[in-house]
Amino acid sequence: MITHCNSANFNDVDGIIGFGWADQNRSAAILKTLTQPARPHWDITQRADFHPMPRKFAFTASEEVGELQLGGFEPDSIAEPMQLFPMAGYAYGVNVTSIKFGETELLNFAPGHDAYVGEFDSGTTCLLLPNSSVNGTFAKSPFELLLQRQNKGEAFPLVYTIGGRQFEIAFKECVEPADKAMILGDPWFRKWIVMHDLEDLHDKKMGLALRDPNYKLGVETDHATLTSSERAKKLAMTSQELAEVRAVSKVRANRHLRPAQLALTQTKYQKQAVDKVALSSASRVTYNVKLSIGTPPQPLQVIFDTGSFMLAVFAEPAPNGVKPILDAESAAFEESQGVQEVIFELNL
Repeated sequence: MITHCNSANFNDVDGIIGFGWADQNRSAAILKTLTQPARPHWDITQRADFHPMPRKFAFTASEEVGELQLGGFEPDSIAEPMQLFPMAGYAYGVNVTSIKFGETELLNFAPGHDAYVGEFDSGTTCLLLPNSSVNGTFAKSPFELLLQRQNKGEAFPLVYTIGGRQFEIAFKECVEPADKAMILGDPWFRKWIVMHDLEDLHDKKMGLALRDPNYKLGVETDHATLTSSERAKKLAMTSQELAEVRAVSKVRANRHLRPAQLALTQTKYQKQAVDKVALSSASRVTYNVKLSIGTPPQPLQVIFDTGSFMLAVFAEPAPNGVKPILDAESAAFEESQGVQEVIFELNL
């Protein structure tokens, strides 16, 4: 529960749902709860008819709207076969072996290095490139090399190489410097279907496929979109049968561009790093999705984020004598992600 917030990013929403992954027994990862029949360390046992969501999802967007595809990816949304790559780093990353700007190679690796992790984050508006040698990983700052060529009037797309395959990002897309991070931000999600596959936790993968230009984004596969006869028929099915009928569910995400002063949103709990809501960027895109919580269901609109792992909604403070529960493992995981400052307080 969020009991205090001083970030204007949350002025028009009821909370946040993070689809990041944290596998500790006591992790508060909502994706973990949705994808298994029980969370014994949280004393959670799902209903007998509960069918766990497959541990994979995809996200894509346009300038107007985003779409979250639960349980995999929508086959009708892709214009080419889905290409799979080993997941790298602490988050949803891949190993990038080259970035070329025209004939200029931006990733000049020092001896002993041949790849650098690029992390996918739909909440970062631009592309982020390291603006340093990153402790000797590069012979020269990748962002500085790019800036030098652009200052000479050169205008080329950025061509990334991942797993031996090239991916081109248009010159018009914004690029920003970062101390160490290489972020594959919103421009990637606006061109490709980006799949996050954690089915095999020992062999996690990221997937990329060009989105079909004729595919209509944001058309949800919800019971509310069915006719009365279709709804009655589907509501009579068990969750297992329903899952077999529609393996992938689609959720509309409304796109919002936040101004620069609202870009950074990070959290701590009792002076320990807990959850990262956003990465530092000069501006920030957020995608809001609708969900319902409680009995009876209460409709809420929350920020969807792949850079954090909690479901947190605004609520009144806990009654006196009720102590929040948060295992130190969760804090240790997020601390490894470089969380720095307090923005809102969480009670779990």
